[in-house]
Amino acid sequence: MPKTNIDWKNDLAETISVLANPALVMLGGLVLIIYHFAPSTDKFWHWLLISGLLLFIPSSLYLAYTWKKEDQIDIDVSKRQDRFVPMMLMTLGAIVGGFMVQRRLDNETITALSFTLAALLMVLTITTFVWKISLHAASLATTVSLLVAFGGANYAWLYLVLIPVVWARLTLNKHTPAQVTGGTLVGIIITFLGVGFFKG
Repeated sequence: MPKTNIDWKNDLAETISVLANPALVMLGGLVLIIYHFAPSTDKFWHWLLISGLLLFIPSSLYLAYTWKKEDQIDIDVSKRQDRFVPMMLMTLGAIVGGFMVQRRLDNETITALSFTLAALLMVLTITTFVWKISLHAASLATTVSLLVAFGGANYAWLYLVLIPVVWARLTLNKHTPAQVTGGTLVGIIITFLGVGFFKG
């Protein structure tokens, strides 16, 4: 049976959602920013390893354990109540990473990045405790805002990438318009406030 218009639309929305997975988007943004500011290749890999270990490994291990226990993989962590523990672990990793970066690397930009991510994750974790917010929209808005804050206005066009991601999340009925708008605004506002506070 040929695919219907709805099937193609859902397939496209699913593909966009997978490509805009919050962990992948944040990791990609970290790679770009760390690459831009690392003074050497050795420092780049060192900073990226620390970031990856502290931000993603603890929450990924928890999710793997949960998926194994439930015998089901939900890469979006669709249920709000299932998001709290991995987000707490990421927040804790960002806080620990922020202090490590501040003490060991003595780099104002990377320190500001670390503490801004920690502040954002705290806000998203607290919000998730009471309301399901779009982590796809928040992570993409944050990543673009970090690129704009640290790399300049020439990265501002990347905000346009939010359009297909928001469309995909709404098309798949994963979020309401308020949840994707909230994620976008939280990502942008907390990023610029955090960069201004921690870098200023």
